[in-house]
Amino acid sequence: MKHTVSVILAVLLLLTVVGVAPDSTAAGLGEVGPEGTVTGLDRRAGTCYSYYTDGGSERPYMPLAYEAGSRWDRFDFVWPRFEPKEGKWSGETVKAYDAVVGDLKAAGFSLVGILLWTPDWAATSGASTLSVPETGGRPPGWYAPAPGAVDSLGPMSTARAASSPPKGLYQPWDDWTSEDGDPANTWGRFVYRLVEQYSDRVKHWEMWNEPEWEYFWTGTSSDYARLLKVGYQATKAACSDCQVLFGGLHYWAKPNYYKWVLNALKDDPQGAANNYFFDVMSVHLYSRSANTYDVVNEIRSEMKARVSDHPIWLTETGVPLWGDSGVPIYKPKYDYAATPEEAAAYVIQSYANAWAAGVERYLFFRTHDADMPDLSAEYFGLIRNNRSLRPAYAAYKVATTYLVSPSEVTSWSYSSGARRVTLWGTPWGKVSVVWNTTPNGMTFEYPAIEPMARLVDPRGGEQLIEPKDGVYRLSLPGATANLEGTADYYIGGDPYVIVEADGGVPEVRTVHVEVGGVYGDADGDGERGEGEEFLTNVSFRLVDMKGRDIATGVGASWTFAGDVRVGGYRVVIAPKGWPSLPPGWLPRHLPVWVGLGEETLTIRHEEVGLPPHRTSGFFPIMARNG
Repeated sequence: MKHTVSVILAVLLLLTVVGVAPDSTAAGLGEVGPEGTVTGLDRRAGTCYSYYTDGGSERPYMPLAYEAGSRWDRFDFVWPRFEPKEGKWSGETVKAYDAVVGDLKAAGFSLVGILLWTPDWAATSGASTLSVPETGGRPPGWYAPAPGAVDSLGPMSTARAASSPPKGLYQPWDDWTSEDGDPANTWGRFVYRLVEQYSDRVKHWEMWNEPEWEYFWTGTSSDYARLLKVGYQATKAACSDCQVLFGGLHYWAKPNYYKWVLNALKDDPQGAANNYFFDVMSVHLYSRSANTYDVVNEIRSEMKARVSDHPIWLTETGVPLWGDSGVPIYKPKYDYAATPEEAAAYVIQSYANAWAAGVERYLFFRTHDADMPDLSAEYFGLIRNNRSLRPAYAAYKVATTYLVSPSEVTSWSYSSGARRVTLWGTPWGKVSVVWNTTPNGMTFEYPAIEPMARLVDPRGGEQLIEPKDGVYRLSLPGATANLEGTADYYIGGDPYVIVEADGGVPEVRTVHVEVGGVYGDADGDGERGEGEEFLTNVSFRLVDMKGRDIATGVGASWTFAGDVRVGGYRVVIAPKGWPSLPPGWLPRHLPVWVGLGEETLTIRHEEVGLPPHRTSGFFPIMARNG
């Protein structure tokens, strides 16, 4: 019987990065997340009011919003401005809106138009407004329930005509003429005319804004249900492929309000046949990043219990700022506000949580500060009015670059206080967002499915990380945004995005690898000494971390030049006749890390020594074949 002995030698390269904590320097004008305009996105993200001009004809914020990945803009179509007198449309207003709509469409934005405010002549109650009212400040309970509040903010000011139900609302939507010749359903007529005029450019119409809050709407929930129904009927008649959005929920003003409206729509005999008179549920949530998961899921559950499930859009979200020295009013810390760096964390956390809750669109409030100081003395913008970029701008860009087009989304809240949201099947592969919801820093272990991953911080800084024992270990900083004097932290610490290219779109870089010569390192000291000669007829292999060949060669030296994807590799150098029994030389494995970059990556080894092959130096695994 013939016996063949095979020696199998496994060389394992353990690559470790423990306690990764990227630089937390805030982004500035030259540090704004992933380079260039965000491309390859899913058109999920948008901003509000990006169309503002510089006082002339230029719209400087619009291209900055587009570069960050925004593809939607949302703004008011103000009824009193279009129809300041009954039946008389303002040509000047139409011209101004035509310019805004045309510029946004030409720049690549889709639009959400908010149909809002009752003109004095159509009002059924309230003092004359003469112009659209201004807020003048946020009341208690704007961002979350105020202590002791009973399901309502209450009015911010004296009821105005602009927030009253319009006359004729309970007439048929298309009954525009009463017995004396006057228009009956003034709202139905306005919606039909406006939607028809913009039907080729604006496909999404939101029926009013935050109707729970008496500042915007002084009618009952039944009155709002009627307003929504009439608006839906008029919109569909004017533009059959247009979509109707429920008026963006303030939510905290009256958390049960939307349920009352849904009950009314459910009981309408025509409701089921007409999608219950809305196509999209619109929600506004601020400051607490967990709400974009918790509250959205609650709203979806309550909606499904009353009417059919509808897509949910987050048409306003954000957090007011304090401690930003780059604005005219430097505000000290106050509850539900954030530093510019905490606001950046909010963007990525809320964006990830919104994915986990199935939110279809995410619109940040707002693009820049614009007139916010006059309205509320609060700042929300991704961009300052002087066009400098806040850290939240870079974070928004990170979100729109990496958190795109998943086939499935999972999430988990750990007992340690860590939070993870994972997007599977994205163009990048598997993408996870992790952060710490507690004030105490922690080490977070995350199972690896690839031998290397890209780690992205909220400012767009990137590095490659490698697992140890099958897990990535990350140092997650603690949360800092809390309610004054409490352990209630409404924004977690800096989140990190982990990108594992499991079949995703690879990033390619040109590399040049050169090995000048190979010698037998008899004494194993890593240096070629007297009598240690160069070898000839050596085999060379460039392999990926799964052992797949990228390039091979045979000779006394070797050079490789070509394009490879970002990731980890090894140059495997084996002596002639390997595998073989001792004595002789063992193979050598040289790690190669191909990181991000545009220039050619050059790796040169002048001399490489192969370790001696002795029976005492390894444990052979032998297989007998007969």
